[in-house]
Amino acid sequence: YPLDDDQEEITLEVDRQVWNDDDIVQLHGGLASASNWNGEVRWDVLDELADQERNAERSLMHRYKIAADCLRKGIKDEGRVVAVFVWLRFADLRLLVWNRNYNVKPREISAAASEVWALVCSQLTSSHGNSIPSDALRLVLKVCGRGIPGGATGQRIRDEILAIQKRNNCMGGMMEQWHQKIHNNSSPDDVAICNALIAFLENCQNMETYWASLKDAGVSRERLASFDRPITLEPNFGMSDTAQLKRDLQQYAKVLKRVHASEDLQAATDFVLGFKDTSHKSHRMAGIHCNSIEAIATTEFRTLMNIILSSKRSELDQLTAVVESRRLVFAALSTLPVERIADAIALDLALESRARLLIEAMVSSLKLET
Repeated sequence: YPLDDDQEEITLEVDRQVWNDDDIVQLHGGLASASNWNGEVRWDVLDELADQERNAERSLMHRYKIAADCLRKGIKDEGRVVAVFVWLRFADLRLLVWNRNYNVKPREISAAASEVWALVCSQLTSSHGNSIPSDALRLVLKVCGRGIPGGATGQRIRDEILAIQKRNNCMGGMMEQWHQKIHNNSSPDDVAICNALIAFLENCQNMETYWASLKDAGVSRERLASFDRPITLEPNFGMSDTAQLKRDLQQYAKVLKRVHASEDLQAATDFVLGFKDTSHKSHRMAGIHCNSIEAIATTEFRTLMNIILSSKRSELDQLTAVVESRRLVFAALSTLPVERIADAIALDLALESRARLLIEAMVSSLKLET
């Protein structure tokens, strides 16, 4: 991430600080729980969610709204929060239906997800007199779409797919099927499809690469064909120069992740450092602008992010940078305006996920003697 124009690039190593026990407990949140929950969930809460499943299958908008309604009835009841998490986790794993015979706009899905985020973040900032989330609340956010208030980013999902098609002369075939699917019901599957198309173009339109990318993301040929607006065709752009299309899809992937991928580090960092995107739809249409969070987007933080995302740094260096980045986020949380709390928490969730991946990579590389 580039520094501001008036700032010099910093190449110093990360200053690894020593955390004491109070830091690790994080004021009874995040890594520890101060609740007296006995580990049980009341049957009436489970019945409430089970009875709503048929309605939730209509779209992710319905599912997120039901989750928000359930949380409103008792967000301080940790058992209820855990039940909502498990229910959303089943959906996140594609074990529950995302869409059935219902047409919903991406901005409506985004708005519904933002209801969940607003409720949870409000509880996080009031819990224990500080801004540290409890384990159960953090888990809910991990399996709920990011959701952006106002609907502009969600609407852009719907608008830009057609603009990309027109700009690159790919109005028919698989792209048109994907366009119809997005207009009917956008979902996290669209992130996987977009990434697969980018990989397809980067590998000289190799079809095996396309299907391998989808498989890695948990999307099968059968799943594509099962959508209300099915995708049954393979991509075939019939052009030798696909550089512009690839750039458009890479930009479009960012838009999709900002709505559907709550733990995506790139998207979460963009909201903290700020961004301004123009629209593919029309030069006359205003782009989306997000101001940086000055309390976090410091020179030190930008340097840490460059280390985290660098392929030339060791996993230990990256992990150390993640820990220190989370320290900066933690220190700033209590000073942020209400409307930016969700952005900071989303960044912390993404950094936590990156830490887990780095630790898993280091553990797998160990050669244990027997």
